Formats: sequence, structure tokens, C-alpha cells
Amino acid sequence: MNIQILEEEFKNFSKEWDLLLTDYKNKTIFHTPTWHEIWWDSFSDKADLKLLSVKNGEKLIGVAPLMIKDNCLTFIGDTDLFDYHDVFVIDSIDKSYHYLWTYIKSLTWNNCIFKSLPNNSDFLRFFKELKESDMEINIIEEDNIPVLNLKNNWEEYLGSLNKKRRHELKRKFRRLYENNNVKQYYSQDISKFDCDLKEFFRLLKLSSPDKFDFLTKERQDFFSKASKALFEEGRLKLYFMEIDQVKVAACICFDYNNIYSLYNSGYDPEYSNLSVGLLNKALCIKESIDLSYKKFDFLRGSERYKYSLGGEDEKIYQISIKR
Repeated sequence: MNIQILEEEFKNFSKEWDLLLTDYKNKTIFHTPTWHEIWWDSFSDKADLKLLSVKNGEKLIGVAPLMIKDNCLTFIGDTDLFDYHDVFVIDSIDKSYHYLWTYIKSLTWNNCIFKSLPNNSDFLRFFKELKESDMEINIIEEDNIPVLNLKNNWEEYLGSLNKKRRHELKRKFRRLYENNNVKQYYSQDISKFDCDLKEFFRLLKLSSPDKFDFLTKERQDFFSKASKALFEEGRLKLYFMEIDQVKVAACICFDYNNIYSLYNSGYDPEYSNLSVGLLNKALCIKESIDLSYKKFDFLRGSERYKYSLGGEDEKIYQISIKR
């Protein structure tokens, strides 16, 4: 076995990285080169790229998407736009992380912060078991992410909700469809996608002051580039709900690794009496059940609707290291 750690550039490495992900069972959109590269082009500022490959001879077996800024080593990106981070390896796992950590220690940094690691991360497990006498390593629970384990059909899903939530959801659907011409669909025409995305941003900003403030010009530019790229890759669905041919709610779901991940959403408050935002998301859950997916990920955030629709918390972790 000949394990090597190499520093890469996006333009020469993205295809190989994306191909490797086909063999990584816990992959999310936030593991993809597309998400990382567009973030890097948008926000990296004066950071030093440390995009590390793990190779066994000529074969790529792992990726560590890192950067250094102000003497701090971190993952590429941050928690405002990444719900998960990780270093993933698909072969010779423990040995590969040992070589990788040895290489990382050889880099110039004072502090190291690895954020948003999922509970099933082998990289997280490596650090939980690591003994380093000359460094201070702390692992903390960073946040909870609500996740829904799906049932075999819609009726089973409704039956899995507690009585109050099930009754409320059914009541809201009856009210929505009563005397209203309702349609839900997702964008499928690339030539119309830019216009659809503008409608999404309009509804997102309308839905709350916090979302209006969050959607700065820089973030909107990032979302536009990333959403279009992922749409063209078949990894993103932009859902709309219409009432009488008026778009009243929208949400973005990443369709990746047989999981829907609900990234962001918006709705027109003038239709809030019909719960259009909540029900648009509920119909996305129904779609994922119809696709025989086993999981629906609500992603970061503790909004009440995620739990009303059956989400249960899974923990993500942060590793802090000082030399």
C-alpha cells in the first residue's frame, strides 16, 4: 500500500472527486466539488486553498477540502451555506486518516476548526480515538439537524405523526384544496430556470425579515450559480405551488443520494391563511415517498414546521484543535 497526500486545484481535480463520490454512501450535496468550487470562487477572499487528495498509488480514495486563513485551518466554506462538512475516505480508512493527519500537522496553522461533522463521520470517529499529547483537541455538539425517516406510502407517513399533527395537516390540506385551483410542480426547463429562480428569490424575501436580510447580493449570486449548476446536473429540484396560476410558495430540494434535502424556501404572506409554505414542503415529502426514498433531510435550523412534519434531531459536531 502506497498512500500519498497531494494538494490539488479545482480545475484539474473536480471530475475525479465527483466520480469518487459514487462510492461514498454518506455523500450529500455539501460533499460535491460543484458546491465547494462555486463557494471558493465567490467567498474565498485571501484564503489559502488546501484541497487535499488521498491516493493509494494512482487511485483516488479520499478528499479533504480545506483552507487556511489567518493561521486557522478549516473546511472550505462555513455554516451559513454548508449544512454538513466532512473529510471522506472510501478505502483503508484508519490508515488513510493517519497519513492525512500527519500531513495536516505539517501545514502552517495555529488553530484548526472542523465544523458541522455528521454523527456517522469516520473523520469524527478518528479524532474521538486520537491521542495527541502536544495538542489540545476538543469535540463539542455543534447543532441539531431535523431528519425524517420515511415510510412506504403517504398514509403510513400520516399515521406516523402524532394525532394532533396528523389532524392539523389533513385539515390544512382540506382547506387548501377547497374552492382553490392548486398546482404543485418543479422546474424542468433550463431555458426558464433563471426566471423561475427570480420568483424563488422573490418569495424567499417576502416570507420573513430574516430571510430578506440573509439574502445579500453576494449570497444571491452564489445561490444562482450553484442552483443552476446543480439543476443541470439533475441534482436540484425547484418546487412551486400555484393557486389560480399565481406562484404562492417555493422551495429548493437537493435530489441526491436518494435523499431529498430541503435547502431553502419562501412563500407569499398574503396566502399564509392557507399554510402554503408548510403544505408545499409536505408535498415534497410525498414526492420523496413516491420515489421510494428512505429519508428526508430538513437540514440546519430548528423551525417549528420541521418537527410538525415529523423531523427528529440528528447531531452534528465540531472539532477544535490548538497546537
